[in-house]
Amino acid sequence: MIISSFGDEKKKSVEKRTIFRDSFTPWTFPIKYYIESSVNKENVKLALSIIENGTCITFQESSTTLTKERGIVFKWSQDTCASNFGSLKINEPNFIYLAYGCQKKIGLIIHEIGHSLGLLHEQQRPDRDDYISVDFNNIKQEAKIGYELRNISVYLTYLTEYDYGSVMHYKPFDFSINSTSPIITPKNYTEYSNMMGQHYTLSFNDKKKLNLCHCNKCNWVDIDTGLKNKTYKGIKCVRDGYPDFRNCSRCICPYGFIGNDCNAVKSNPSGCNSSMIIVANETFIHDSGVKRCVHYIQTFEDKLLKITIEGSKALVVTPCLQGFGHEVKYRKDWGAVGLLFCGEYKNKTTIVSEKNDALILYNGLGNDHFINISVDTIDKKVEKTTVRRRKKKSKKSTTNKIKN
Repeated sequence: MIISSFGDEKKKSVEKRTIFRDSFTPWTFPIKYYIESSVNKENVKLALSIIENGTCITFQESSTTLTKERGIVFKWSQDTCASNFGSLKINEPNFIYLAYGCQKKIGLIIHEIGHSLGLLHEQQRPDRDDYISVDFNNIKQEAKIGYELRNISVYLTYLTEYDYGSVMHYKPFDFSINSTSPIITPKNYTEYSNMMGQHYTLSFNDKKKLNLCHCNKCNWVDIDTGLKNKTYKGIKCVRDGYPDFRNCSRCICPYGFIGNDCNAVKSNPSGCNSSMIIVANETFIHDSGVKRCVHYIQTFEDKLLKITIEGSKALVVTPCLQGFGHEVKYRKDWGAVGLLFCGEYKNKTTIVSEKNDALILYNGLGNDHFINISVDTIDKKVEKTTVRRRKKKSKKSTTNKIKN
């Protein structure tokens, strides 16, 4: 099938599609590829190298176009960016169509290659309704297929949660009829709207899914379900790390965590506050200037963390990118990109952690950059009741929106 992702950069439209075919034939490596002369070869090769450096997937350039063999052919298109989903057949190549606007952005090329490697749009995850609302009445007819939920038996999540910072995520306004009204609205924190649709690189969870799908060499997950293999007896990775396909005795860790099993916190350079903070009552954290700091904060098991960003300033990047904005990882999945803060925030933002620990990443890239945070505790039972009430309300509004 062809997944048509992005039209011309200015038009934001989808011009052509073919019928979806929900099947997946595993790739064998290296994957042969051919870049037609009308396509930006340098940018395509850079996108391929980023995928190679972060995953087990390898590529091999062909000097002639591919016809009756497996591989990927990069073709120029006047007005669309599109890709086959997964490997089509053993005796024919996949085609990736790249309009000029897509050829300019490495992340868009990675996005299309991601489709050929089996990645669907993040907003098509079967659990997306827990994280975002989708206004189907505001989607252009030809683009609605890019917002349809995919069945869990077809789309395996490989033990990852929804990732607003995935390279496979649409921007809030992509393909909207009313360009002043977003199609996608986050259900929890509005700051997520500033993160969606990054055209930069693969997120940790993007790479995790690719590695576990294509190179489950350590036999950590069941290939049919994407869940942990019950017979696995190797290294126990914590903090949502997973066994390294290059060496099964160590783990690949989310940023901020290190060690063979991901149980250690990255040490801070001089000038940063402590990398380990235990919170029993209200605690304050302040970072400023040019530096990168990691703060792992933890409280009692029956408590959650109430994290308030009192004010902050970071580099202005749109969408906000990991490593450029300050980041708060408060969710159960350490691998998902945390809540990012780019630019200047003068109003308070309060975040409640989903467990009894969290990670704060300060990314100061300018002398005037800073972050002021207060952290307190909240009873876990009280917050669970509040969340339950929120979910009931959100389900009702989502149902009404679909009916209308």
